[in-house]
Amino acid sequence: MLFPNNTSYTSYRITFNHVRNDSSANELQFAEMELLGVPGVSVGSPKLTVSFSPGNLSITSSANGTLQSTAALQGTNTVWSSEGPVTAGQVTQIPIDTSVTNKFYRVKTP
Repeated sequence: MLFPNNTSYTSYRITFNHVRNDSSANELQFAEMELLGVPGVSVGSPKLTVSFSPGNLSITSSANGTLQSTAALQGTNTVWSSEGPVTAGQVTQIPIDTSVTNKFYRVKTP
């Protein structure tokens, strides 16, 4: 099945409206589906630029939103904490916590 798509998404929905025999079918078995194409980035996806200065991280976002951080990436169970609002193009200074070995950042847009 081919369909045009210029926007990337984190999930896609596929719906089967009919099966071989709609009147007698009580289930549908589906084995595998592969989405082929060139991975892309949505136009609105924020980009972070990070630089280091003594004792601080300087983070600049390409979009307005809320800067969030976490010490551990756990897929859909990741707990994100707010670091405060960010304005596109403006530098946000984050003090480096030396007691934390890893820290991951993202910008959550409205």
